[in-house]
This record gives sequence, C-alpha cells and structure tokens, in this order.
Amino acid sequence: MTMELRRCMTLDDSSAENKLVLEQEELRAPTAAEMGFDKEPFRLGTLSIVVLGATGDLAKKETFPALLDLLAHEYLPSHVAIVGVSRTKQDTNSFREWLQSWLVKSFAGQMKRCKEAMPSFMKKVSYFSANYDSKEDFARLAVALETEETQMFLDGIGKEVPTEANRVFYFAIPPFAFLAAASSIKSTCLSTTGFNRLIIEKPFGHDLTSAKKLATDLGALYKEENLLRMDHFLGYEICQNILSVRFGNAFLEPLMNRNHVAAVRVTLKEDFGTEGRGGYFTHYGIIRDVIQNHLLQMVTLVAMEKPCNVGGDIRDAKVAVLKAMLDADPEEVIL
Repeated sequence: MTMELRRCMTLDDSSAENKLVLEQEELRAPTAAEMGFDKEPFRLGTLSIVVLGATGDLAKKETFPALLDLLAHEYLPSHVAIVGVSRTKQDTNSFREWLQSWLVKSFAGQMKRCKEAMPSFMKKVSYFSANYDSKEDFARLAVALETEETQMFLDGIGKEVPTEANRVFYFAIPPFAFLAAASSIKSTCLSTTGFNRLIIEKPFGHDLTSAKKLATDLGALYKEENLLRMDHFLGYEICQNILSVRFGNAFLEPLMNRNHVAAVRVTLKEDFGTEGRGGYFTHYGIIRDVIQNHLLQMVTLVAMEKPCNVGGDIRDAKVAVLKAMLDADPEEVIL
C-alpha cells in the first residue's frame, strides 16, 4: 500500500493536470449555514485571528489559504480581523500584495467562491511588524487589534461594537520562538472579555526533554483550555478520508491486518526545494519536520484499531499504535 502526499498544492499554468483543476472552478465545499455552524455564539462578539510568522512558508502556503476558504464559506464571520505578524519590516499594502500572489496559486484560490471572496478577504488582512520576545511590540499590537476589531465589526455589521472580544493566535513560527511569543501575548495582548486561543503548530520541541519543558513552561502561562496543539497534515482531505475508507468499507477493514497486507509504505514527495526554509531545516532538520509528526500521524491512522467513536477514542487508538511500535534500529535506517 502506497500513500503519496504532497505538503501543499500550488498551481502552475504550464501543467496540463493543473489546467484541468483550473477548469473546475465550480468545486465547492458546504457553507457554514449548510452545516449548521452559522449560529455559533462567538459570532456575536468581535473576532481577530493573529498569524505569527505571517511571511513564512507555512503561513503563505497553508494558513492564509485556509483562512480564505473559511471566510468564503462563511465559517468565519464577516467582521473577522486577520492580522499577520512577523519580524519583516513592511506595511500592510506591501504584505497584501505579496500574500495575494500566493493565494491565487493556492488550491483554495482556484475555487469560484474563494475567488469571489478574495477582495473582501484582503481588506480584512493587515500587517504588524514585531519581535516575538518584545513585550513593547506586543503592547502596540494590542492597540492595533482593538482598532482592527472595531473597524471590521463596523464595516461588517454596521451597529454598536460588542464588548466581547475573542482572539486566536496561530503560531506559524519555529518552536524556539513559542515561549517568547506566548509570554509576550500573555503580558499585553489577551482579551479580557472573550476567549483566547493559542494554536501551536508542530514540531513541539526538538526532542522529548525539550517537548516536556515546553509543555511545562506553556502550562505555567496558560490553562490547557487556551492551548491547541495541531498538525496541519490532519486537515488534508486525503488524511481525513483514511478513516472513512478503512472503517466505512465492510469488505476492506477485515483485510487490513498482517495476514493480508505485505507492507505499508508512507511516502512524502515534493517537487520543489527548500525555498527560503534553509535556516529552519538547518536548525531542526527534515526528520523532525516531517517524519516524527506528519508521517507518524499517517502511520497511526492506517494501523490503528477501530475506535469506539470519533472523539477522544481516536487519540487513544493512535497512541496504542505508537506504544506497540518497536524502537528504530539505527542499523536499519538509511539517511
């Protein structure tokens, strides 16, 4: 069994395959109203989404296209404020121009609904330059957030701005900057009237010791309900489909065992180079970036026993697979 995954999908007009995708502008996803998510309580307050590492590879290829998709299909309210934060010195107009050049190449950017929402989305995006360890910079960011939240609500709703302010901080930054950024946010940027969420991307530390320390240090700053640790690979449709393909096919699942499967190969292929990620890979390496998170997640989805439900039991089933795996023997590893 071979599963080939590409980390991101951008479109090149020179490819016949991608031209076919370009013709499929009618491709659509269900809207929030169709899924019953259009009455969620958080929509009554202001909402800002702060993307830290806004000029990085993850943000331009994954995070911002996903936000565009969510806004286009109304999973985000019309008054959302989206603020990109990075150390790069530039203004909002320059950032918007740079970002849009990536959005139009993204898979989301080819959907008709996303194309139509692009102008509105870009108006909701602003940029703020800051050092992640500077509490002074984040104090200025707090002022900017209040301004953007108020303006977006007035533009989107056109009535009195509510007192409840909800904020989401997405960490598209290297792990060594997590704690400094979390501390700066804690000091000045948290909302006092609504919810606050920190979404922390992988890799979580660089080894077991650093991961435990990072968990302890973040736990000293925030309650667990404020922290969400995520692996964006799990958002890919091909990954989400593994569960339905396995457990939704009565003829297939009984065959997914050692008596009928000779081998499982999980392959990640990329047709591009580091493209500005050289410093990141030099510090963390491709093994920490991909194998111990993305690909191990795929292995657990393919190998785990059928969970009792789709809630916490999935996590427990995946952990059981990891505990059952033999330690890697360096003599059997080729690098």
